[in-house]
Amino acid sequence: MPDVEQINGVLDTQSLTVGELILAGVIVLVSVFLARYLRHLIRRTLASRPNLEPHVPESVARVTGWVVVLSGFVLALIVFGLQVGPVVLIGLFFAGMAGISARTTLEIFAAGIKMATPELIVYQAKLSEA
Repeated sequence: MPDVEQINGVLDTQSLTVGELILAGVIVLVSVFLARYLRHLIRRTLASRPNLEPHVPESVARVTGWVVVLSGFVLALIVFGLQVGPVVLIGLFFAGMAGISARTTLEIFAAGIKMATPELIVYQAKLSEA
């Protein structure tokens, strides 16, 4: 368990200004509101697709929202002067490993979204008639 001196060594709390605290708070708040707006926009856009499963818009919106909020927290930590490079690198490594391991599932998911577009539905109907 780290003690107070180790934590102060990582984050120099004496050099933080009120402006940095306000800026970090604004960044987090903007990221939360931006995530909410993007979730709503994605839900509305994908919900208009007729052949898309009902859970797909919610899932895509939720993942997008979390990515935006986590990005806001990382930016706020950078404002505080933390070295987030190694943490982000480790997170990207694990996300890449998860993406590789779930590749087949993600391909099927992406194909389902592509198939739900009206242009492809019309094209598939023309192919089935021929």
